[in-house]
Parts: sequence; C-alpha cells; structure tokens
Amino acid sequence: MTWIFSLITPFVLLFHDYHVSITLLERNKENKSVEVTHKVFIEDLELAIQEEYLETYKFDKVSQQENDSLMFLYFNDHFSMTMEGNASNPNWIGAEKDGFDLIWVYIEHEFNKAPEALVITNEILLQQFDDQSNVCHIKGWEENSTLYFHQKAITQKFTP
Repeated sequence: MTWIFSLITPFVLLFHDYHVSITLLERNKENKSVEVTHKVFIEDLELAIQEEYLETYKFDKVSQQENDSLMFLYFNDHFSMTMEGNASNPNWIGAEKDGFDLIWVYIEHEFNKAPEALVITNEILLQQFDDQSNVCHIKGWEENSTLYFHQKAITQKFTP
C-alpha cells in the first residue's frame, strides 16, 4: 500500500494549483528609472485578461502586437509605483515565453529623478485568485529587499 501512495504523490503535487507571481525591481540611477520584470503563469494571465478586457483570449491565438497591448494594459492597471507622491511613467519593453506555461514581462518605470523610497501597489492576479501571492524582489539600492503582496497587503512602502 505504501508503494501506491509513493507513486501517486508526485502526480498530485504536479497538478496542484498554486498562485504566485514574481516581480523583480532593479533601480537604474542613470536613467532615473526602475526596470521591472514580472514572471507569471500564462494561463493565469489569460484568465485575468478574459475577465477584465475580452471574453475569449488565448495568448497563442492573437498577434504579438495585441498581446503586448493587452499585457501592458493589464500590468498598468494592477501594478504601480510612486515616489514622493509622483507616479512613475511606465514604458513597455516586451515579453517572452518561458517554456509552455510561463511568461516574462518587461516594463521600465521612469521617474523625474533617481528613485529612492517607493510606494508599490501590486494587485497582479489578486482579483482572480484568493490565494494569490506576489513576491517582489528589489535590487539596486544599498540593500536588497523582498516584499510580499497578497489580498491583505496590496500596497507597501519600500524605504532603503
């Protein structure tokens, strides 16, 4: 009986749903910007775009231009940064698939001076999944940091 359990367990873990996104913020002092990289599951992002903008949406079924437009819209609606009360100016850089189930999204957020303390709002996929967690790694300041966003913590202040 034990051997049956040991055979079944890997398959259960393989198909177990978990909802997490990873975001990396890297400060670029010279450009007065923060380079933002989001890593999300494609099917989760498809669901969010379907629920918010289109009734039917599949990443592989539309043009790259339409994908870029929809992803930029989604991430602008659900991720933001301010410094001293001034919002960043986001610029789309691009996106790339990682295997068949993940996507990397690149957006540069410009400020009017080199970024220091930030107020970050990260609501990525929180409307879709009650158990969604968004991990945000912050690099390029004196010390690296990590913030955790979830249903009860969507906005946080990063002070280096």
